[in-house]
Amino acid sequence: MTLKNTIQTTLIFAFCIGFSFGCKSKKKVYTATDVQNELMTSVRKAEHHRRKGKLDKASQELLATGDKILKDFPQATLRFKTVKRFLSTSVKIGNLCLDRGHELQQEAVSNKMWKMADVFKNRFKKHQEINGKIRKLLPELKKAEVSAKAEAASAVQPEGTSPRPASTTSDATEPARPAGPASTDDDPAPPIIPEKGDDLPPIEDPKS
Repeated sequence: MTLKNTIQTTLIFAFCIGFSFGCKSKKKVYTATDVQNELMTSVRKAEHHRRKGKLDKASQELLATGDKILKDFPQATLRFKTVKRFLSTSVKIGNLCLDRGHELQQEAVSNKMWKMADVFKNRFKKHQEINGKIRKLLPELKKAEVSAKAEAASAVQPEGTSPRPASTTSDATEPARPAGPASTDDDPAPPIIPEKGDDLPPIEDPKS
């Protein structure tokens, strides 16, 4: 092999290695819209598989997406209501996996049915593990959304500003009206009590 061929081979080899490492190091960038769409698509796919009687596929879909919530999606792209909807579906599918496992175990007449029962029971345990971690994540998402809304409100009306005074164009000689009971139409609206997590999806069925 000539020197020229050796140099060319070395350059090509170095280029291939650099290109390979460059592809591996490139990480996908997620936006909030992308993540919300992916979560809702996953929920719809899981519900579709469940209605078709394909519980195994529904479980696989949700477990894969749940893993991405915990490992891939940046927390800033997650929204409380969307994640709670995903969690509710995952809890339901997980419990259905447990029920299917018990049914197969009771009706088992072969080793194959016993193995399938174990598969669904293990799926339930995986759902439990992932759902438990997502449940712990929800309060942080709620706090972040409340904080963002408070910051937006303070930007519109700076803290310490007083409301605009009533109009003074009326006749100054008009006698003052006697004080009376405040109109119910002007009563302030009741305070909005933030969600405390009481309406979150129930914890998975404890029986295993």
